[in-house]
Amino acid sequence: MVELKIEEQKKLMLEVLLDFDSICRSRDIKYSLAYGTLLGAIRHKGYIPWDDDIDVIVTRDDYTKLTKIANTLLKPNHTFINVETNQCFSAPLGKIIDNTTLLIQNGHFSDKVDLGVYIDVFVYDWIPTNIDKQRKVLSKAVLLQRIWSFLGNNYGNHNRIISLIRGMLNRTNFARKVSLYTNKWAQTVSKDREMMGSLLFGATNRVEETMKYSDFCDLVDYVFEGCHFLGIRNADYYLKQWYGDYMTLPPVENRVSNHATKVYKR
Repeated sequence: MVELKIEEQKKLMLEVLLDFDSICRSRDIKYSLAYGTLLGAIRHKGYIPWDDDIDVIVTRDDYTKLTKIANTLLKPNHTFINVETNQCFSAPLGKIIDNTTLLIQNGHFSDKVDLGVYIDVFVYDWIPTNIDKQRKVLSKAVLLQRIWSFLGNNYGNHNRIISLIRGMLNRTNFARKVSLYTNKWAQTVSKDREMMGSLLFGATNRVEETMKYSDFCDLVDYVFEGCHFLGIRNADYYLKQWYGDYMTLPPVENRVSNHATKVYKR
């Protein structure tokens, strides 16, 4: 197999995003570019030069809808996968993959499904408006992700015993069970439809990954790599919440990718 250069990977990811966008616009599914992808659209009009992924956000309702219809509408070389529909997949979020490629990501052992170049589909669930209740929910979300991470990958420097234990756990289906539980739990924590949060997968401080539903519904087009995609109009507020002074470039030594992957053409 031929290894793909990063620019070739980015081109394929953009094609996946265009396919996703087409489905969402035709089926009245709201989504927003997110995290580094939204930052890239605003600061660079495309990919952050040293970034190598694409992230989008959808609500739980639209995530459920996507789960049902995506694979009947996506192009034949694209496939939507998540933990609910694929018994070989363990991550607590959705991915749309280019199945003409094979992606190898160091440290991930629990996924027994072949991945390709992909975009990540993050789910924002309803969370309580009461601050105390909200913090309890977000703390549980962080704990569940830590458990999933321990069971599902072997990143970092560990002593031999810890690495051995994690390696054995990585090869069980425990990580997938935690993801399934997290998905079910996330749909029960609140009936309020004012605030949303990232309960399945996110940063250590989930308070930074909360959003007003009214802001999420107020979408505009952003230019990304010469194409138009949807994003929250109030991007400045959320990018500051996620990154602080996001328009200032990081030091040169920090302009590196966080993903240790290799991608091959099948």
